[in-house]
Amino acid sequence: MIPSPRRATLYLRLFGWKYVKMIFWLRPTVIEISENHLVVKIPLNRRTRNHVHSLYLGAMTVGAELAGAGLVEYLKLDIDKKIIVLFKDVASVYFKRAEGDTHFTCLDGYKIKEAIIQTSRTGERITIPVKVIATVPDKLGDESVAEMTLGLSIKKKD
Repeated sequence: MIPSPRRATLYLRLFGWKYVKMIFWLRPTVIEISENHLVVKIPLNRRTRNHVHSLYLGAMTVGAELAGAGLVEYLKLDIDKKIIVLFKDVASVYFKRAEGDTHFTCLDGYKIKEAIIQTSRTGERITIPVKVIATVPDKLGDESVAEMTLGLSIKKKD
């Protein structure tokens, strides 16, 4: 069952507070969530900006991670709760500076769902590339400022 964006944001922040303090520190917000996509916003503020007043590279990486892994967390609830998610690698291409609140969009829900089903059935680790696109809607509309590809590794817990 896919939660509302408000409930997903609350879960994300509680998870950050309990397990990954960096997530809590950045104050991400879930903008949209469905079976096929997830959009997470990282605000540009004193916590997240660098010396040239754009989103810091570390904050951009966290945003990409949340968009990809967040989708897995919600999809696995309906299929198999005993799934572990890790990232094996990250490849990023930056086109422009993110000089505003940045939205990280993952549209690979169908691919992630198939990987979860396959891992649940076979018990084998599967690694798939998941693409995340970063945009700054307030300043640049739908033009992307970065594209990140994450090597998402999915395994069934023993």
